[in-house]
Amino acid sequence: MGNGKSFFFKVNDVEVFAKGTNMIPIDEFSTSVTEERQDWMIKSALLANMNMIRVWGGGRYLPDSFYAKADSLGIMIW
Repeated sequence: MGNGKSFFFKVNDVEVFAKGTNMIPIDEFSTSVTEERQDWMIKSALLANMNMIRVWGGGRYLPDSFYAKADSLGIMIW
């Protein structure tokens, strides 16, 4: 395809179709965000046949456990 005609992700030299969602912070108060709530968010995306979550870049960094759980379930994080 010509330049500007398509958009895709390439992972390990393989073109990947991304079906995903945008994720805003789970809660306004970071102390209210539990690992269980984060796991629920990732598992919900998986159950909806999604393979990518785009994390809103509003200045909050999610804990490493979020990324580890997504990785273990095959969910890509952008």
